[in-house]
Amino acid sequence: MHEDAPGGKSRTNEPTSTSRFVKNNTAVTSKVLNSAFVEETGYFDGFIIRAIRDHILSSVCHHETTKDVSSSENCKVCEYRAKLSLPHLPDMVFPNNVLMIQDISRPNVKIFFNALDALRMVDAASLPEVQVGPSVVWQQSRIGATAARQFSSPFDWTYSTDYQGTVEGFKVEPTAEAIDMDKLMRRDPIYFYSQVALYEDELADHGCAQLNVRIRVMPTCFFLLSRFYLRVDGVMLRICDTRLYGENNSGYFIREWSKREAKYTELSSSVLEYVLEPSAIWQHIPIVDSNRTKLIIPVDG
Repeated sequence: MHEDAPGGKSRTNEPTSTSRFVKNNTAVTSKVLNSAFVEETGYFDGFIIRAIRDHILSSVCHHETTKDVSSSENCKVCEYRAKLSLPHLPDMVFPNNVLMIQDISRPNVKIFFNALDALRMVDAASLPEVQVGPSVVWQQSRIGATAARQFSSPFDWTYSTDYQGTVEGFKVEPTAEAIDMDKLMRRDPIYFYSQVALYEDELADHGCAQLNVRIRVMPTCFFLLSRFYLRVDGVMLRICDTRLYGENNSGYFIREWSKREAKYTELSSSVLEYVLEPSAIWQHIPIVDSNRTKLIIPVDG
């Protein structure tokens, strides 16, 4: 099944040319960062759905240039440094991007997906079990690069995460109930659709690691897919999917998580033709781990 939907500055008496450049560059950067913000909203059965897309995480703290204390308190670069133990972040991280499903009458009841919480689940202390082919060269180059940055700790440079979303206010329990895939196959009208990217890394041109989330809302149900896709060229594939499904007046959501993994040598040449298309190849990769839970919406009173 193909799961894609139709889709305050200090003043100087006479600034030098260098200081003028810094000020102008900061102003341009600020303008670009502010103009990148996009928010989309949809609704489903008493819940509001928010999708926010914004700029990538900067490589430097802008408040170090502006000396703005209030900026340092809200600096995403500082926040990621403080809250993550990873010695190196993915090439592209979208710190403000989020996809959230929130109860309108009880805002504390929500599930949302963001990059910070996903990266918290990346192993920051051990190298991944990927030791063959070009990945060895990549691993050595990445370790060398991090050493140059005064980083010495090993970490999972594939940025693999078992993140299933951040849940607040729901009661979560295991379930045997499955998502109604037949209903999702119907050509119902799509009332709302959105997708957000959380992070991506090109593995020094030896593959790709990316995490994104998308959602579509139909008249009687909604379907969300969060997908982590890893490709180490010539070596292996890994796909970790979180599927979230809800129906009108059901009182709960169904969440299914699965991890699929295979080496290139375990896949046929016809399957490998789709190696660059996660939405096409995922069904051909065997499941190595999975779980299913029910997110029960609390009842007032």
